[in-house]
Amino acid sequence: MRTLGKAPISNMLPPGQFWNRRSTVSLASTRFGELRMGRDWVSTHNAWTGFDPFITLGVASANTFRSAASRVLTQAFGTAAAGADPTLQVSNAVEYFLPGGLGGVYGNVVVTAGEGATPATGFTRGAGFRLGYARGPVDVAVALFDTKNAAANSKFRDFVTGGTYDFGVVKLAVAQRRWTYLSDKQANTLLAVSAPIGVGLLRVSFVRANQSGATAAQNANDASLLGIGYLHNLSKRTALYAQAARVSNKGAATFAVPGGPAVSNVSSASNYFGGRASSGAEFGLRHHF
Repeated sequence: MRTLGKAPISNMLPPGQFWNRRSTVSLASTRFGELRMGRDWVSTHNAWTGFDPFITLGVASANTFRSAASRVLTQAFGTAAAGADPTLQVSNAVEYFLPGGLGGVYGNVVVTAGEGATPATGFTRGAGFRLGYARGPVDVAVALFDTKNAAANSKFRDFVTGGTYDFGVVKLAVAQRRWTYLSDKQANTLLAVSAPIGVGLLRVSFVRANQSGATAAQNANDASLLGIGYLHNLSKRTALYAQAARVSNKGAATFAVPGGPAVSNVSSASNYFGGRASSGAEFGLRHHF
């Protein structure tokens, strides 16, 4: 599988950072839980990923609308903050994870240090948590991560709630992820279903992005994503997959499927065509190491 386009803002490295993947060390105990330090997935991303049948990967990813969060982060914390995007991963993190065997309860807390960051180099500190309950067919969770900037000590909040219920023949998922900074807000609502078909899995999801802010134009820049895919298991760790997605933009929104080329809108004083659509398809072989 390969899709062409520009690298997303969140994949850019901030100044002085040479690693953009997970890198952690841990002290773990089956009785007392795990203490983890380093660069890791943020608590809200872990919760959101757990509800997305596409695991936030590929053209149908529920993370498609993260580019709006990167824009707000750039405005709030400086250009480098988008590269150190706290809606995905955070560096300088200290985390504690609950042990297993708590009757289905799971979760973690996390704090991060900015290490002398300035408005030009990103955010100063962050803190958050994830708390969930998974037992039988039910899995529900809530997660939060707050980031503060160096100048005005203003807060960017990332908040996730959701749950899944497995009926056996079909699994339903409902979740929402909200980003807020001052008057800027975005609510991403996910509705998804997955159904086993023999050794395979059919996946369908719909994500709605609802933006609001200080201007009427921003309030009109909403979008939606419809994704469908099929996963055919060859073994416990290897599978073939095929999936497709379409992003429908409203107003002047310019969201695009992950990996796709930039989307523009065509407008003039006398002629306005609104947001354009973005679509993509992919197939390939996946192996879990």
